[in-house]
Amino acid sequence: MPVSWALSDGWSLTVAPSVDWFGEKSASNGESRVWGAMVSGVKQCGCGNRLGVGLGVYDQIEKTSVFPVVIVDWRPNDRWRLVNPLPSGPTGAAGLELDYRSVRFRLNDRALAPGGVGEESGVPLFLRVTRNLGPQMALNLYGGAVVGGKLRLEDASGNLIKKQSFKTAPLIGVSLVGRF
Repeated sequence: MPVSWALSDGWSLTVAPSVDWFGEKSASNGESRVWGAMVSGVKQCGCGNRLGVGLGVYDQIEKTSVFPVVIVDWRPNDRWRLVNPLPSGPTGAAGLELDYRSVRFRLNDRALAPGGVGEESGVPLFLRVTRNLGPQMALNLYGGAVVGGKLRLEDASGNLIKKQSFKTAPLIGVSLVGRF
């Protein structure tokens, strides 16, 4: 639930708190919670273009992450738009960014490391193409890859059990979005 304040000279300040749960089936909900907030300042430029910077701070299961974010909503003409398309969250905004993703998740009590933590990290590179299906609907197609991927497994005490790199992995996705 983001909250924004209009400031002077076309600037706005936004605070976007979030809470989510990342865990295997039957993992403890209380120990699978990820929460934090994104704080950003954005300047409204000419022709509806917007540029800004932000900072994300998230408690990600026994680890705190702090990272900068560049915010872009630029329309060079009526047909093209360069934008950070997805909302902020525990793994950051998505789209136009220099980003190293890290997602930690709680393991259940039947895993290799009962009650431990798994972590996947890497650099997502992708492109989104959107087709508007009318004023209220849009179809999004995503394609790309995760490079520099790593998997990490920790026991319930936070001790490293195993760390492994993985090869470039493809990303594909389709979403149908309604705007109401």
